Amino acid sequence: MVQQARIRQGLCCSFADGFIFDSYDMSPVMHIELAVDAMELADHIDEMVLFSGDGDFRSLVEAVQRRGVRVTVVSTISSQPPMIADELRRQADAFVDLIELLPRIARSQSERRSRDRHSLATS
Repeated sequence: MVQQARIRQGLCCSFADGFIFDSYDMSPVMHIELAVDAMELADHIDEMVLFSGDGDFRSLVEAVQRRGVRVTVVSTISSQPPMIADELRRQADAFVDLIELLPRIARSQSERRSRDRHSLATS
């Protein structure tokens, strides 16, 4: 079941209980629930950020754009093969490649080593 976390600053995040889905593992039911959530929110938001490269979302992006919502899609074209459908990338108002976010969201080597040592010690 898709749930929404509403944050005071007007952000809304849809997520599934206990699961993280990438665009290749998402069930059709999750696609539908995400689309319904987006359409219900479209009249109340100015911008939507979609973390997916699944071309099935192109028509959803187009539909919310018709309601005046600006859509940013976050995925990657840096991998082989690219993890975003070309038609989705072209439909979006903006595209952010995950590689551009790497310096801001990645853990440093020392953080990774520290975490690895901690997990080995607790195993």
